[in-house]
Amino acid sequence: MIETRFYKYSGPIPLVELVHGLQVDIPEGQFCDISIENAAPFTEAGSTDIAYLDGRRPQVDKCGAAVVLVNKRNAEFIAKCGAVPLISEFPRADFARLLPRLYTPLTYQDGDDIIPRNSNISHKAFIDRTADIGEGTCIEPGAYIGPGVKIGRDCRIEPNAVVKFTQMGDSCHIQSGAVIGGSGFGVAPTNTQNVDILHVG
Repeated sequence: MIETRFYKYSGPIPLVELVHGLQVDIPEGQFCDISIENAAPFTEAGSTDIAYLDGRRPQVDKCGAAVVLVNKRNAEFIAKCGAVPLISEFPRADFARLLPRLYTPLTYQDGDDIIPRNSNISHKAFIDRTADIGEGTCIEPGAYIGPGVKIGRDCRIEPNAVVKFTQMGDSCHIQSGAVIGGSGFGVAPTNTQNVDILHVG
């Protein structure tokens, strides 16, 4: 499920528009009236979702997704499972490329008015107005707290740390220069580049 604290939802989107510019083969006559509401894992996708299958076939005989990005080897399997196969050389990378079309990361808005009185927040820290900062938390100079971030009570965020797409409990200590919630936990490789995968769930 989309985490609306961090992302703006842009769906539903017509399939033709969603995959525009991607190197995928769409079967003739099967896509004109399809709209996609969400992207989902293959085993969890529903009838208005797009998913991907990369590599080994799962032990299933049907697929709940409307559309699946898939390599040529598994395209017939997807069609038999009841979904429209979109042939892609790199299904996971193309799935990663379309995620920002459905889910746009929220942009930073200055938020000086949201700081609890008994927290120690540097005036040189950057804190989004939608962030939720717990009492007793210390945020040091140069730290960046992004849209929708929730930080518990009595935490310490050291200088130049970056905290994005995160819900943090009480009494956490983030050291100087650390990046929490940034790119790197999910990357989809191709022959020429790595494509970052948004963490939208």
